[in-house]
Parts: sequence; structure tokens; C-alpha cells
Amino acid sequence: MVLTGTYAGRGGYRSLLQDVLTAGFLLFLLGNILVRLSILLHTGFLLQVLVLAGLFACCFVLVRPQYFGTALFLFACSFPLYGSHSYQVYNIVFELFVAFFALVALILARREEQGGMWPAAPWLLCLLGCYLALSVLSLVLLPLSSLVATLSLWGWQDFFTYLLQVPPGSPLFSLAAVNRLLLYGLFVVLLSSRSDGQRLYHAIFAGLVCGAVLAAAVGVLNYYHLVPLEWFRETAAGGRRLQSFFGNPGWFAEFLSVSIPFILIGFLSPRSGTVTRLLLFAVLVICEMAILLTASRTGWLIYPLVLASCWLIFYLSKKIEAGRLRWRDVGRVAGKVLVSVPLTILISYFLVTGILHLKGVDAGNMIQQRFAKIADPATRKKIWQESMAIGLEAPVFGMGYETYRYQVATLGTIDDSLYAKARRIHRLEFDTPHNLYIQLFISNGIVGVLLWMALVLYAVLLLLYDLKRHRRYFNIAVFLSIAAFHQYGLAQSMQYIGVIWLLVFLNIGYAMTLDEAVLPVPLKKSVRVAAVLLAISVCAGGLVYGSNFESHLLAEKYGLRIYAADQQQDRYHGFYPKEEWKGQGTYRWTGARAQFAVQQAGVVQLHFFCSTPGLGNDPVVLDVFASDTPLDRITFWSNREVARTYYLPASAQGQAGQIELRVSRTWNPRQQGVSSDTRNLGVAVREPEYRGALPETDLGLYGWQMAQEQGSGPEKRALFRYRWTRWQAVLDLQRWPTGTAALQMKSEQPWLEKHPVEVRFIQEHAVVATARLTSPAWNSIALPPGIDRDRPLILLVNRPWNPKREGYGADPRDLGVAIRFVQSAGTGTGRAGKM
Repeated sequence: MVLTGTYAGRGGYRSLLQDVLTAGFLLFLLGNILVRLSILLHTGFLLQVLVLAGLFACCFVLVRPQYFGTALFLFACSFPLYGSHSYQVYNIVFELFVAFFALVALILARREEQGGMWPAAPWLLCLLGCYLALSVLSLVLLPLSSLVATLSLWGWQDFFTYLLQVPPGSPLFSLAAVNRLLLYGLFVVLLSSRSDGQRLYHAIFAGLVCGAVLAAAVGVLNYYHLVPLEWFRETAAGGRRLQSFFGNPGWFAEFLSVSIPFILIGFLSPRSGTVTRLLLFAVLVICEMAILLTASRTGWLIYPLVLASCWLIFYLSKKIEAGRLRWRDVGRVAGKVLVSVPLTILISYFLVTGILHLKGVDAGNMIQQRFAKIADPATRKKIWQESMAIGLEAPVFGMGYETYRYQVATLGTIDDSLYAKARRIHRLEFDTPHNLYIQLFISNGIVGVLLWMALVLYAVLLLLYDLKRHRRYFNIAVFLSIAAFHQYGLAQSMQYIGVIWLLVFLNIGYAMTLDEAVLPVPLKKSVRVAAVLLAISVCAGGLVYGSNFESHLLAEKYGLRIYAADQQQDRYHGFYPKEEWKGQGTYRWTGARAQFAVQQAGVVQLHFFCSTPGLGNDPVVLDVFASDTPLDRITFWSNREVARTYYLPASAQGQAGQIELRVSRTWNPRQQGVSSDTRNLGVAVREPEYRGALPETDLGLYGWQMAQEQGSGPEKRALFRYRWTRWQAVLDLQRWPTGTAALQMKSEQPWLEKHPVEVRFIQEHAVVATARLTSPAWNSIALPPGIDRDRPLILLVNRPWNPKREGYGADPRDLGVAIRFVQSAGTGTGRAGKM
């Protein structure tokens, strides 16, 4: 939405605001598009073709804007293809198309200078904006500090690609949900702001009906094993329940229930003859067959109500158009509805059971068993009771948008929490509370529920008053679709199924195209007062959220260090959630970079595990740092676990510091075809083991090796021992021969003349000596006499090297310098200087 048009002459600030909003919307949409494209580059050929087709359609519309409605119609026809979880690849494609078409609408608005008009219903836009603002503000309840630290470590691409694919339970899921909310809100606002907005919505809803009917027909054929869909679906219901293209039968049943009201437009069209209406009746039968075969109890309850409403409107509209509606006509119409609805359902039932009987399947028994439980909420009742306990922790402004699963995981670990006391189901298998209104309550509290209901109620009032004023029967279909969504919401919460969540936004967006002038003046005044009060509530919510930053008040209430299921979560940045490996302990996978705080100084042992494919040809290199000081470099040539022990002296302020891990490359199991895991994995790290304040042996050294002294005579070719260091080595001087005053070291790295190897000797955070190696010969280094033999001496090489990786032999180790202690200094080219 761009502020131009009638507002342009009121001052230069309007133009500035226009540019700021346009730039903000543009960046938001481009960011969504680029991140999703980076994910889809690694998907199958068919999905990439689909994305290219959508991109071509959008480019074509920019050249020929008159075909915008046609492109939206085709997009809506494809809605059933995207009926999956919000974090799965089909939904990523779906939201990419939403971003595409929103961007097209924004560009056309800028070009045509008509998108700057507010929608015809600005107060409805105000209510929508309040709900969006409250949801965004609630994000401060999440552990934002950890998320920002992870973003800085991973970079934008890795962070946001994971964010869009993260399953429920992570705080990132809430960020993705808010992003989806803003994307859908911006999409409908941009469409509603156009002068041809109603025509565009007509095209979308027409495509929606076509797609729903096609999906129902294909689903029925698939159920009878005539059309295979298993190759397409990411999840299956076991073959006993119809799900068509959707990932769950219940989702498909709701999609049909919300879409079918738009078939009513076909019945009401004056151009619809007998043949057309018979075809539409057949469509209703096919959809009813599909609803029956989904075995969705909620669908069985809601669909007959939708069907009855459609028949009622159809019969009443004929009387209204004739101008002779009387009370006795209402009774006759009711009688026709009581005949039409059961007739449609019975025809569908006998078709379903009859065909299956021919195939030897007792579908009637399955339907009867599900119908017998239709009045028994069973598990849902328990979920609702538990979920209400979560919302009661913050009943006014809620716990944060779409945080249900995150709250379950956190509060479930707190024995004194309201949720833990109310808990009846001891499994974390539900992504939602299976109730729209409870989900709204948990997300944003009573204020959030009131905001949403005010938004929906005002949209319904606009639809009904506009119907009364302009006889726009399309409004009835939109109203029934809204009603079906919210009736279904009594047993489902669909915010995490993107294609269904968008449907209610499209309905609200259509209502936004209706002129608020159709409302009575007293009602408009009441709406304005309510909108102002709700806007004040949103501002108050922002203050409440800010005072409870990262939910620290809940942490204090239950005596926690932080509000999280993992009490170490704030110490680990750039890591994925911890995993318990059977018999091995707690591990965390890193991304490309990761950091964790060291709880105590001294000796710590770490275990690193790498399972990246293709290590033989392209090894993974792990660099380990302690507060920006190099500790180690590990090259993984095969899948293995490596244990390393490090000495981490306390800082001058007595702090232990932190360890940073940098992985040369990550891998994605889904992209490699290994599993459905969408994470970009580096290495897995076991929780550190602390081994004392001071090392009891040398650290950072490889095993002893033997060599012969160089020289021409046999008396000078005695054997001696030496060891290679890693990037950093720690020497326990008490273990070396007493009286030793110097050591020898060498490096075998190539091009030492041009690129010397430098070594620093550190003790108690002070550099006590340095060495510079410019040749591969042994170099004698005289250590200063003031070195404390009771304290560890750290040798830090400026750069290690790996002979095998760099093509200089078969040695796979990451080498620093070779060292040996001598009783007296020998010859060499090394130079040591006391610091």
C-alpha cells in the first residue's frame, strides 16, 4: 500500500512516507523471495519447473497487467498442491508465489499510481494492522539475544533458510509464523488497494473452487487406486482415509469446507441453466464423497452446515430476485433445504459404500466407526484443557505468537507450572492445541482473541450491509467461507497450514474492497471507537511484552535461570537444539560457525563428530578458537569422532571466556537425499568435560617420532626424539629435563623464505618470547630465564598446515611445528626475542 493519490497534496512528508513504505515492502518481499529461491535450488526438477512457470507468469503480468486476474486464477487452481506443513517444501513454493504476486501488485501500484489509495475499508485495515502489530510485538518474549547471536554466526542465508524450514518447538518457528502473517497481510492489502481489486478476488475464488473440485475428484480416484499420488505426498494417512494432495485428511476436509461456498455463485448466476446446475450438483456430490472418505469427524459436522447454507441461499435468492419473499416462503424453503442436504449426502454415501463394496472394502463399517465417535472429543478435550493452562500463564496478552509447541516443551519441564499440573497426555506429538480460539489465546491472550474477532466481525458486517445495499451475492459465499473456517476452528487451528490460513485472509481482503459508506453512521462511530481502544491495547501490549523481555518474569516465577527447556540454551549460539545420543551423552550440531561459553577455566575435554558425506575427496576442516585465540585445527578425512583436550586459562578478570568453532563446509541431509532433515550441519559436539585447573601433561602435541642427527660423520648421526605440535600446544615444563635452557623447533611448510612461520610463547596471558622460522632446518630457540616452570607454557603457531590436503605427501595431520628440548643451543636460523 503506497500513500499517493488524494493524500499527495497534503505535504512533502506524504511523499517521503510513500517512499519509505514502498522501500520497506520491497525489501521484505525480495528477502522472502531470495531466501526461498535459495532453498528451492536444491529441490526436484518438477518443483523447479513450477517455480519457473510462476516467475514467467509474474513477468508476463508486468508486461500485460490486464492478465493479472488470469495469473491469480491459475495460482488459486494450484492451491491443493501446497497442503503441507508450513516448514515443508510445498509450502515454501506456495509462499514464494504469494511473495511473487505481492511484488507484482506493488510494482504495478507504483507504476500506475493507483495502489497508493487506501482500501475502501480503511478501518478494517486498521484492525488488521493492530493484529499484525500485536503479533510482531509479542516476539520480544522469545530468546532474541540467542537468535541474534546465531544470526551473526551463521549469516543471513543459513539462518533464514533454516528459519523457514524449522519445525514447531523452536522459537524460530514463531519468527517464521510472524513472517507468514506479514506476508499474507501485505498480499491482501496490496490487492485490496487496487481499483480492480474485486475482479482480482473473483478470479482467485473461481480458481479456488476449480482447484478444490479437481483435488476432490483426484482424491477419490486415488482412494480407489486409480490415480497414484503417493509420489507427491510427503506424508500418508495409511490408505484408509482420503487426503488427496494434502498431508493430512483433516486439512483437506477443512480446505473443501472453506472452498465449497463459492460454488454457490454458479447456482446464483443468471446465466446458469439446468445443465450447469446439474453439473454443479454433481460437483457437490463429488466433494461430499471426498469429505466422507477423509473420515474427518469435524468435516462431517461442518460440511452439512455449509451445504445447508448454500441450498438455503440458493432457494431464498430466487424469491428475493422475484420481489415476493413472504414468511410462508421461508417455511417452504426450509423444507426444500431439509430434503436437498440429506439427498446430497445420501447419494454420496451410497456411491462411496457401493463402489468400495465392489472392491471388497467395507467402507461403511469404517464410516460408522468414525461416526460413532463424532460426539466424543476424546484426546482433543485433554489437549484443550492442557492448552488453556498454558494460556493462563499470561491471560491478557499471551505467551507469544504461534509458540504453543515451544511452551509445551518448556513448561513441561517445570513441575510447578500450570501446564505440568494439568497435563494428561505425556507425548510431544501435537503441533497445535487443535482449536483456533485457544491458539489465539495462547499467542496473544484475551486481547489477541478480541482483536481477531473484531476484525472478522467487522468484515462480516461489511459483507452483509453491502449485500443489502448492492445485492452483491458474491458476499454470501465469502461470508459462508469465513463462517466455515471459524466453525472448523473449534476442532482445528490452521495457522501452520499456509494455504488454509491464507483463505481467511483472502476473505478479509475481499471485504476490504467494500465501501464503508454502506454502514449506518452509528455503527461506523462505534467501530472507530472500538478500533481506537484496540489500538491503545496494542500499545499497552507492547509495553507489557517489553517489561517481560525474553519471558524473564516467567523464569523468575519458577526459579529458572532462563525461560527455556534447555537451561544451557543461552550459552550455546549457532547450535541446533541438543540431542541425547543413546549411551554417548548430550550432543549439539553446529552450523557453519558456533560459540559456547566456558563455565570454568582450566582443562576441558571436547568430543567432535563429523558425518559429512564425501570426506575422502573434500575433507571438512574444523577450526577451534578460544576467545579469538586459535586452539586447534582438525581435518576430518572420514566419518569419525575426535576427542581433544585444551587448556583455557582464566582471563585477567577471572573469566573463562568462550570457544568458537568454524567449519569449512556444512551439509544438508535432505539435499543429499539421506533423510528429511533440513538443517545445514557442521559437526556434532558433546557437552564439555572439565578436568581441573591445570594440565597434568603436555597438550596439543602428536606422539613421539624418531629422527637422526644430521652430519657427515657417523658419530653425529645419533637418534633423537621430537613431537609435532598442533595449532596450539601447552607444555608442562616440569615434565621436561631439568636444567634445560633452550629448545629446537622446525617447520616443513613450503615457501618459508617468503612466508615464514611465526611462533609465540605465552605464559599468564603475556608473550614471553617469539620465534620466526625461515628454513626447514632445526632452529635453536633460547627461552628467557624468567619462565615459571610451575606454570604451563603455551606455544601458538601463526598458521598450521596439512601435508595431505595441500598436496605435499600422505600425512593427514594438521601440523604446527616440530619441537625438542636440548641441553645447549645449536646452530640455526631461528631468532627469539624476549617480550
